[in-house]
Amino acid sequence: MKKSILMLGIIFLINMESKAQLQSQFIATNSLSTGKPVSFSAHNYSSPDKDYDFYMRRSKNYRIVGWSTLGAGLIASGAGLLLATNNSNYYNSSNEDAAAALFLVGAVSGITSIPFMIMATTYKHKAKAMVSSQKTGFGVPANVSKDIVGITLQIPLGK
Repeated sequence: MKKSILMLGIIFLINMESKAQLQSQFIATNSLSTGKPVSFSAHNYSSPDKDYDFYMRRSKNYRIVGWSTLGAGLIASGAGLLLATNNSNYYNSSNEDAAAALFLVGAVSGITSIPFMIMATTYKHKAKAMVSSQKTGFGVPANVSKDIVGITLQIPLGK
């Protein structure tokens, strides 16, 4: 009885190994060389494929918006400070009101840039985690490239 259970287990494992290496499963690996996009999204989901290029493009756009709002905030705050410290012989309350408004708008613009910078970093990390090329392990046929698409999770240890 023990021998028959062991034999059935070995036959089952051999059958599983032979089914795991069907030619149809290497379509994604072969499509990398032809330039077709590889997607990890569900087939019934109708949004655009969210791949490495999508997340990097979005990261770049958010970073541009973040730097632009930060730069505009610094310029507006600087102009407000220059108007406030203007040495004029007469008192002009409209200059002071404009200076306060410019300084406040610049501060709000600078604070608004923070979420854009955070989102740019988040999308860049998503892009890096989405696809990376890594060496395959044991059991890959000789005619298949050893560089295939994979997902990598890095956990930093220490500082």
